[in-house]
Amino acid sequence: MRFNYDRLIALILLLFSVALYFFIIPWGVEGAGEGGAGLSPDFMPRWIAVVLASFSLLHFFAARGERKEVRLFHRRLLISIALFVLYIAITPLLGYLVASILIMAVYLLHFGVRRWHTIVLLSILFPVVLYLFFAKVMLVVLPKGAIFY
Repeated sequence: MRFNYDRLIALILLLFSVALYFFIIPWGVEGAGEGGAGLSPDFMPRWIAVVLASFSLLHFFAARGERKEVRLFHRRLLISIALFVLYIAITPLLGYLVASILIMAVYLLHFGVRRWHTIVLLSILFPVVLYLFFAKVMLVVLPKGAIFY
């Protein structure tokens, strides 16, 4: 099947941002629409959805008319989606930190990183830095895990 791949991706991102703005954020953000004098909890996610929609429209109209053969469900994409679903499934059991370290290592292997010291360093350092920032600085409650808690 022949598609203008850039326009297809832009359209998918536009549809996702619309779904995000109108359905996902109101359903998933506690206290959405309740701002009082300050900003409501859904302000930033909605702002990101609007920016994503704007860039998607810009990309859609800026895309060239080139058509090329595209496989919509490439094996690497399907494996990445499966790893993401696995990450969502194991995070409540293992906790954010352990699940992130394990999945990051698998992702790095999946995308071709073969140096063990790079895999160990990135898969430990990146989740730990994110954990420290969100849990300690921003005071976001991250999953601790049912097994270790």
